This record gives sequence, structure tokens and C-alpha cells, in this order.
Amino acid sequence: MSIPVSPVLTSLFELAVYVLFLATPELRRRFISTLSQPMVTSGLLLCSFIVLSSLWSPAPWEEKLEHIISWRKVLLLPIAASLFYSPKLKQIFLVTFIISMSCFAIVSWAAYLFDLQLFNKQPNNLLRNHATQGIVFFVAAFSSITLLLYQKGLSTLVKITCVIACIALLSNCFFIVTSRSAYVAGLIFVICTTIYAKRKKIILLMPIVCLIFVSILYLSPTPHYQIKKVWTEIAEINENPTITSSGARVIFWQNTLSILQDTPLTGHGLKSMALEYKKEISGKSGWESTITRDPHNQYLLILVEQGAVGLIIFFCFIFYCVKQKPERIYTHIGRSVLLVWLGNSMFNGHFSASVEGKFIFLWCGAMLATPPSKNLKARHDNHLN
Repeated sequence: MSIPVSPVLTSLFELAVYVLFLATPELRRRFISTLSQPMVTSGLLLCSFIVLSSLWSPAPWEEKLEHIISWRKVLLLPIAASLFYSPKLKQIFLVTFIISMSCFAIVSWAAYLFDLQLFNKQPNNLLRNHATQGIVFFVAAFSSITLLLYQKGLSTLVKITCVIACIALLSNCFFIVTSRSAYVAGLIFVICTTIYAKRKKIILLMPIVCLIFVSILYLSPTPHYQIKKVWTEIAEINENPTITSSGARVIFWQNTLSILQDTPLTGHGLKSMALEYKKEISGKSGWESTITRDPHNQYLLILVEQGAVGLIIFFCFIFYCVKQKPERIYTHIGRSVLLVWLGNSMFNGHFSASVEGKFIFLWCGAMLATPPSKNLKARHDNHLN
């Protein structure tokens, strides 16, 4: 669970996993077997087209190679799918993740209450950045609630762990977390949990449930301030002399839409966003002349760099992820987190980002993978025995 914590630690862990898979025949066979799952093949196709788009990109090759290497994160999809294909292994993965995030939530609370800075970081920013911390805390809380409500046969220890995790994580999300992306994630999880119940009366109560969640955000000082700031920044976009998070996004989106007109089918190529954006804002002054490599919208970024073809391939990958059908509870968990990433990608580049990208590919592989063929599974079980 090093992905939200340290990029260096994550890279070392990745390297160790790659070496392990290369050195172990059984793991290689299982990796290859995942290619029979459309989710995996479409993910690799997406990565291949992104790499291919470097051929028509005007960006320097040093930048393109760096970005190509960063897309190795897609390999986490088949790796996770080859390891966490059974319900038991998925549950182990989830419980491990929940415990890890709960520990960070408790440490965050301690730093908040005693006014401490750990590793020169604020309590809302211990995990990479405040957005990552808020989102993964909500993911862990949602996973805990789902296991408690719908997973049969949980041991007493696991149930107690999930209850403690819910308290630590949700309290942190409502009082310490400052990420507006996290609040969006929480609302999506509330809707998904209500729908999953499949009880007509509960589903009819969805507006009330959502209203309760929004009311908690409104009544809690930190979320209330952060949400109010969005409207203030957008309303004062033409009057504010300094760049703001929400105001910048609006301007980025407006300028990016103009860039799309030149090469709508195949885009401008890998890592071309900054160069094309610089041309677009030529002659502008003040903070509106700020150059960006990311329009803070995953779909616009794909359209700029890989065009409509790239966006179609991306949605094919999403379609096949949603089409995966492991056990019902893990289908629900996997799809819900994927929906959070899709929702937040309207305001961020979560699939392209290093940390968030690795997390979602790993998550989809672990939660949405289906078991390998019977012959392969039998060989694997004999190998373990």
C-alpha cells in the first residue's frame, strides 16, 4: 500500500514485482492468462496507443520517454488480476488496504490534535497530497462499510477492524480532509451504496441519503469552507488578480477547447499539451498566461494529445472494466471506485497522474479480475501445494 505514500518506495516495490514475475514461470503463465480478459487487453491497447502518439508529438523526446515509462502503471492491471482473482484473495487485499489507511487516518488525527508536522507535512497532506489522502480515505471507508453490510462469514476481528476503520476514516474525511475531489468521491459512494442495496424503499430514499451527506459537509467547518471557496473563486474569476484552483480550471478548459479544433482525430501527440497551450495563450497577460501541462480534465487531456481515437479507446477500456463480473460484492466495490475516478476526472487527470493512475489500475485488476481457466488454476494450486 505504498502507492499513496511514497513515489520512490512505490517504484522500488514495482521493480521488485516485475523481477519476481520475470523470474517465476508460474507467475509469467498467470500474467499471460489475464490477456484473455478484455479489461486487460483493452488497458494494454490504451497504453500502446498513448505510446504510439509519441510519433507525431512535437514535444522533446526526453519528455516523451519519461512519460512513456510512467505508463508502465498499466502493467499493474494484469499483475493484480493474476494475483487477486479469488474472493478470498480479494478480501485479504481489501482488509490490508483498510488497515493501512486506518493507521494513516489515526496518525493524521494525532498530528491534528497535537499540532504536529510529520515529515514536514500537514495532517491533511500525509499521503502524497491532500487530494490523494481524501480520496483513498473515502475508498477505504466505503470498502469497510461494504464488507460490514454485505460480506458474509467475516470473523469478529475483521468486523471490529472495519468498525474502527469507519470511525477513524470518516471522521478524518469530515473534519480534516480539505480535498473537494474527496467530497465528490464520498457523494458518489453514498449513491452507489444505496443503489447496491436493491431494495425499492431504500433506493427511493436516495435523495434523502444524499441530502444527509451534503448536510454533514455543510455543517462541518472544513468541507463547508472548501466548497464555498469554489463558488467564490469562480464568481470572482475576472476580478481576482491571483491564480486560484477553481478559477484556473475554468480558464484551462476554455483555452483547451480551442486547441482541439486542429487535430480532432489523433490529437497533437504525447506530452504536447504544454506546447499547444503556450501557443493558445500567446499574448495574454496576468495569471491567465500561466502555462499548464494538464487542463485538469482527463477527457480534454486525452482529446488534445490522443484525439477522438484515443478517447474512444479509453472508453472501451472503461466499458470492459464495467463488464467484468467477479463476485457481486467485489463487482460493486470495483465499479464504484472506478466511477469515482471517472467523476473526478472531470476536474483532474487521475488516470494519467502517477499516484492516482497506479492506484486505479491496481484496484481494477484486484477487484474486477475473474478467475483463470480451470487448467491454469489447477496448475497454480498444485504449484502452491
